Amino acid sequence: MQPKNRKISFVGDASVGKTSIINRRVKGSFQAELSSTIGSSHVKCMEDVDGKKVELSLWDTAGQEKYHSLVPLYTRDSDIILICAALNDEDSINNIEKWLKIAEQVDTAVPFIVINKCDLEVPDADTIKSGLAEKYKHIYFISALSGEGFNELFYDVANDQINKEAIQESETVALAGDPKEKSKKDKKSGCC
Repeated sequence: MQPKNRKISFVGDASVGKTSIINRRVKGSFQAELSSTIGSSHVKCMEDVDGKKVELSLWDTAGQEKYHSLVPLYTRDSDIILICAALNDEDSINNIEKWLKIAEQVDTAVPFIVINKCDLEVPDADTIKSGLAEKYKHIYFISALSGEGFNELFYDVANDQINKEAIQESETVALAGDPKEKSKKDKKSGCC
């Protein structure tokens, strides 16, 4: 069976590393010099969770203020929205709530919070991390530079989508009913 393609959108302020996160996942390496995303772009990658495959379509959105009005267009029909901030950028952390409001407008999406650049020396980093971990349910501390936290993040993203697919399949089966029972009912409902 062909794995279903799942849309994963990355949102957040400019320069928090959204494009670097996607490149790290798809190419397996960090690129220091990347140009800012204009509008959006997307790439696909395959994830394997305990032998079950899911194809993820990773949508990179522009973080610059002038493109913010386009973000709802790009995040429409997303399965997961990764709200990205940088540990060394207090404004991006403060703007998580703004991005969360945008994510909540997409009724199909589960928001995950991703704090990038955790490899950098940041004053009070542990205090910042523990405060954020208390505040948000799905939160990941990663580094696009070192790859720290990537396996856990993308395992959980893929696993969430595999579980969502299993629930959708069981709901479909429940709605359709047992085909053997239906065939028995059809035989009994003759006209004579």
